[in-house]
Amino acid sequence: MSAPGHPRLDRLIRVRRIRARHAMAALGRAQAAVRGDTDLIDRVAGLVAAAAPTPGRASAGALVARAGTAAMLGGLAEQLAVRLAVRRSERDALATALARAQAAVDAALARRQGEP
Repeated sequence: MSAPGHPRLDRLIRVRRIRARHAMAALGRAQAAVRGDTDLIDRVAGLVAAAAPTPGRASAGALVARAGTAAMLGGLAEQLAVRLAVRRSERDALATALARAQAAVDAALARRQGEP
């Protein structure tokens, strides 16, 4: 597995592999959060559509309640959209960090193979 004459380089490789695994786990959590927020936005959008006024006769109180519900759900949908954008940005940054961590592992392995 490792050359007996390169303990520092072997330790560096182990540390970099651990960092890459941590970056991969963080990216997985971020991707799950994005999927969860996307599903939640879809459900809220369905509720907004269901709360929309329907044609026909309705009392003034019912119309006011529907309008209030639609406004509340619309505000929630906007907040979720902002949160989703932030999470996507975080996910992209974590993907970049994972790529850097994997490149660092590859570079350390190449150094070990290149040394006598």
